[in-house]
Amino acid sequence: MLTYSLYARLSFVEIFGISLKVFQLIFSGSLKYQRGETSEANLEYEEARKLDPENHMIVLEQSIVLVSAGETERALEILQVAVSKDKDCKLANLHITLAKIYGPRKHQFMKAASVLENCHREIEENKHEDEIAAEIKFQLGAMYHEIVRNNQNVSNPTKNEEAFLAKAKQKTLELLQEAIKLKPGDVEYRVLLAQVHLRSGNLKDGTHVLKTILKLKPDHEVATILLNRVKEAESKTS
Repeated sequence: MLTYSLYARLSFVEIFGISLKVFQLIFSGSLKYQRGETSEANLEYEEARKLDPENHMIVLEQSIVLVSAGETERALEILQVAVSKDKDCKLANLHITLAKIYGPRKHQFMKAASVLENCHREIEENKHEDEIAAEIKFQLGAMYHEIVRNNQNVSNPTKNEEAFLAKAKQKTLELLQEAIKLKPGDVEYRVLLAQVHLRSGNLKDGTHVLKTILKLKPDHEVATILLNRVKEAESKTS
């Protein structure tokens, strides 16, 4: 009864951190997006963002809707504005989402790299809690890996692009290893590290990581499948 009485005295904003109108617009936009009504969903998010321009979650959700609607340039525009305000990369998801949109675009992965490198530099300079820093490092490592995979066969790369891709492979490993060091119990970090090793042909280190995962979690399905594939490949070459 006391709890109910307390909540009764609080406004919607005090309880949920946003106004009732903004909440209704986000909820409506989400439903319309799920129904495939991307243009209508974007209108709802646009109105919500006008009412609450500092709410980064609205920016993230609207950017996803815009990309789905084929309005990639508009998605980049609103993300760039939000990222420019987040100087210390506290809202890492904004930076990572911006990089993800740049990443697959031909000859634009260097822009994605710039976003990621700025974010990484900021988290090194500004101390985050280990768990938060680990997740940011993991996401950055995963993004670097995705950029490398998407662009390793890009036609007519510039010298800068070639140099970056070589550097990005090493950066992927470093970031994933740093994330694991900060959060050693997260096996999913190790799964991606194993996949990075295996995709580069490093079966020895990939196998070592997979065996470590299975010591931590003996029934891990993906690790078991990958390890069996490595054993099959090795038996064919022996």
